[in-house]
Order: sequence, then C-alpha cells, then structure tokens
Amino acid sequence: MSEELVKNSTEVTKDISEKKPKEAKWVVGLREIIGGILWSFLIVKIFFFDIDIFFINAINPSWVVILNYKFFINLGILSILWITLGNDKFLKLISTILFFPWILLFWRIPKIFWKSKSWIGVFASIGIVFTFFSTLKTNFMNFTVISFSVLVVWISYSQPLLIIAMIFLFLYLIYHYAKRFKYAFKPSHIFTIQSEVINRYWSNIKDYFKLAEDIKAADFDNMSAIQKEKWCNNLQYLLIVNRLFFFITSKLRKFQKSRLNIIYYFVSMFFTLIVTVIIFSLQNFALFKIDPNSFNALPKGNFFFFIYYSFNTLFTNSINDFYPISDFARFLNSFETFFSFLFVAIVFFLFTTIIRDKHNEEITSVIETMTKKGHELEGLISVEYNMELLQAIRLVEEIKGNLIQVIYYFTKNIDDDSI
Repeated sequence: MSEELVKNSTEVTKDISEKKPKEAKWVVGLREIIGGILWSFLIVKIFFFDIDIFFINAINPSWVVILNYKFFINLGILSILWITLGNDKFLKLISTILFFPWILLFWRIPKIFWKSKSWIGVFASIGIVFTFFSTLKTNFMNFTVISFSVLVVWISYSQPLLIIAMIFLFLYLIYHYAKRFKYAFKPSHIFTIQSEVINRYWSNIKDYFKLAEDIKAADFDNMSAIQKEKWCNNLQYLLIVNRLFFFITSKLRKFQKSRLNIIYYFVSMFFTLIVTVIIFSLQNFALFKIDPNSFNALPKGNFFFFIYYSFNTLFTNSINDFYPISDFARFLNSFETFFSFLFVAIVFFLFTTIIRDKHNEEITSVIETMTKKGHELEGLISVEYNMELLQAIRLVEEIKGNLIQVIYYFTKNIDDDSI
C-alpha cells in the first residue's frame, strides 16, 4: 500500500542536471533597483513636480527641448535593451519594473520577516495593512481634499480660495481627532477583520477537502490512480491547513504577549501630533496671506516659520517677538491650545485602554477562531480518513508525501499551549 501511495502521490521532479542555473543575486537586485528608481520617478512626476525638467534645467537648460521627443527616446532605449538583453532577460526586466510595488510588498518585505523569524513584526505589519485597506476609499478622499487644500494655501493669494482651504483643513482636523477619540475608547478591529476573512476562507474551502463517496467507499488497493492521488493530496492539504491554523495561533499569542501592538497606537498618536502642527501652520500661513496685519511682525522664513510658531503654540510656549494681534489670529492661537489639551486627553484615555488590555480582546477573538477551525479540521480528518491527527502525519511521513516538509515546518513551530 505504501509503495503505491508513494508512486501516485509524489510529483515527478526533473533531474538536477536538467534545471536551469539560477540567476546571480546581483542581477535580480539590479532589476529591482531599476524598478524602484523608475517607480519613484513616476510618483514624484505625477504627484509632486516635473523632476525630469528640474534635473535637465540644473544640468543644462537648453536641453529641455529634448523632452519633446521623449516618446521616441524611450522607444529607442527599449529597442536597444531588447536587442542587448535578449527575449528572456528583457521580459524579466519589464515584468520586474511593472510589478515592482507588488514584488516589494508581497515578496521582499515578507521574505525579510520570514528569514528573521520575526513573526511579531509580520502581525504588526499585517495589522497596519488591514487598517489602511479597510478604509482605503475614505483615506483616498481625505488625501485628495487635503492635497488640494495644501496646494491652494501654498500657491494662491485669492481670499475666497484660501478661506475654503482653511475650512477643509479645519474639518479634516476635527474628523481626525474624532477618530482618535474613538480608537482611544474602542481599539480598531484590525484582527477582527482578519478573523472574518479566515471564516469566509474556511467556509469556501471546507467542502473541497471532503472525499467523494466513491473514494471513501472503495478499498485503497482497488482505487484508480486518480483516486489515489486525490486521497493522498487531500490528506496532506488538510494537515497543512490544520498545522497552519495552529501555527498562526501560536505566533499570535507571542505577538499578544510582546505588547508590540501598543507601539502601533503610540505611532498613530505621533502622527496626530504632526498633523495638528502642520494643519495649524497652514491655517496661520493662509491667514497671513489674507491679512498680513493679523500678526505683529513678518514671519521669519515664511511658511516654515509658521511650523515653528504652531509647534510652540501647541505646547503653550509663546514666542515673544511674534504673536497674533487680529481677532481671528488670536482665535486660531487659542483653538490650537485647546487642541493640545484634546491631544493630552486622547493620550490619557489611550493609556487607560492599554492598562485595561482592551486592545487584546480582538487578538483573543482571532486566536479562538483559529483554534476552533484547527480542531474542526482534526474532526474532518477523523471522519474522512478514519484516523487521528498523529496517525495521519505518520502516514504522510511514511509515504514521503511531497508536502511533508511544509507540514514539518508548521508543526515544529507550534507552541504546545496553542493546540
């Protein structure tokens, strides 16, 4: 029986001598560096300023005319690269450039965590990613409105436009502080979202693992080759998913005990501090453009001086030689001081939330979900294969299943208290 299982469950692998030699690491690294440079250039070009014109003006302004023919220049560069590199290397280069952000997010960064065995860092990163994408639409809309408001304050001297920009900046600040108060009392559902994803995933795949009635009823020796392969592969996949659930549970417990998730909340508060200073700097700068007589003196260094002024105001540290004199300027000054007390209040409530361990409740919920699904899988193995978990692992080990190393890895890294 074991010989036939080995014959039908293991995949045929090519001889090592037939494998293509691996590319040198520096070649792969060079492609990714090129991808990173081009994507950085593209982001700066689209969202900030014409970086190509800036550099050409810095080198030789008369060369700017060359940019009128950049389509043909790029076409020529691509043709030369294609001829020089050949089809295989050229396509790899283009693929790396096109998909560089995904390579970075879903391969390079996870690989760093994998090699360092820093599962605590993995879960911290997952939490931030889930938070961002769960509110992607809102974040994008806020970013758009704020960007236009900043642009107006920076370049415009139109009083109506500046007033509108100030209103939008003020509304965003109110919205931002409302969110921070909400999270101070009730932490975000980062891990609860992950738990819901796991539940949906399990609901979608659990029927796939069930053996067809003809396979369950048949004697193994009388099964066809396809039925034997299905029998073996299903057992291995069941074991892998079971081990994966308990593996994640184990790492989540470590993450919970490490209290690294607390850092996320304090980083968010630092971000709130920066947002407050910058928005009030923009408000005061816009007010100065509308009415320079709102302050007793000209700002030293223009906008960047207002950052210094706003920072000191937030911490109720007045500047002797620069202060507001108009009613609205004094109102802004007082209002920023009020926000400094709001900031302190949020930090206090956040600290009391952490002391009560409320931020751990959602992690515990995910741990319970994972553990429950892991035990459900053990029950499924018992029903479908009529054997216990350890028996199933020993059988896969005995037949040298092609996924046994994956099962070994997850099993070895599961703590006893997670099972």
